Amino acid sequence: MSTSDYTRRGFLRALGVAMASLTVPGFTRANRRTGRAKPNFVIIFADDQGYQDVGCFGSPTIKTPNLDRMAAEGMKFTDFYSAAAICSPSRAALMTGCYPPRVGITQVLFRKHTIGLNPKEVTVADVLKGQGYATACVGKWHLGHLPEFLPTSNGFDTGDNGPWLSKKHHAGSALPLRDGKFTTYEGGMREPAICRWPARIPAGRVCSEISGTIDVLPTFAGLAGAAVPADRVIDGKDIWPLMAGKPSAKSPHKAYFYYRGTTLEAVRKGRWKLRRVKKKIELYDLGADISEKNNLAENHPDIVKRLTSTMEEFDAELKAKSRPPGKVEKQA
Repeated sequence: MSTSDYTRRGFLRALGVAMASLTVPGFTRANRRTGRAKPNFVIIFADDQGYQDVGCFGSPTIKTPNLDRMAAEGMKFTDFYSAAAICSPSRAALMTGCYPPRVGITQVLFRKHTIGLNPKEVTVADVLKGQGYATACVGKWHLGHLPEFLPTSNGFDTGDNGPWLSKKHHAGSALPLRDGKFTTYEGGMREPAICRWPARIPAGRVCSEISGTIDVLPTFAGLAGAAVPADRVIDGKDIWPLMAGKPSAKSPHKAYFYYRGTTLEAVRKGRWKLRRVKKKIELYDLGADISEKNNLAENHPDIVKRLTSTMEEFDAELKAKSRPPGKVEKQA
């Protein structure tokens, strides 16, 4: 592509979908894991995209031939989660590998806000720059508009909405999942994910192990030969064994947690998902009931008790070891 053709619109059209993106050009030193040249990393992160808003994930009307081809040449992740059902917290998780409350970003940020992603956080871009990568963020950032919080303060060299329920027929579809944006049902946080790396990620494979955006930082770190920060809690895990299609690979997450703002509303452990909102207790077997239609809480009080304890223990740990967002004092 010539320089004159390399516009943001052209770049996104070439990828087949208009989404915010992170591009990390490659580097030639050998990878500590493979002994080969280090890979390029490209993340395409879509706002509010519904689980069924991709052809290869079952859309009866939306045509996504480029994404479908990527899935055929790579791997589909069917149980991949965004760490939040709204914009800013989901991006904070992607950047830091942490659940949003751990890094203090729990609400959608607007121009009135004086907080943003704390520059003291170690982002995936910071990790890769330490290995000699050049980094760029193209498109929506939404982690603070003040200079202190912009991409260039968080490891970068430069700096279509989906299942939004209030938009009704103008929204996308999260089917067969329940509900959509702003909720901790599967339709709000479970996302279509595709990973492609010719000759390294096996083609045409499907992975149903639990994973999510919080796993991007530690996975990229491992592939780039970098260490995950050891001076703070990172919630994400290295999921390269899943991506590589190793026969015995399992999700590294003993449990996955669903936050809405600072409130922990649900947990998933294997096929079981417990959701506790106010006085309502819901238990779903996602292996048999992906649409969360059959509340089995009364049938399995032992599982409810065990998962409630898991939620309480994790939430206490997170709140004890959470970190503040970056903050700029308002000028008088």
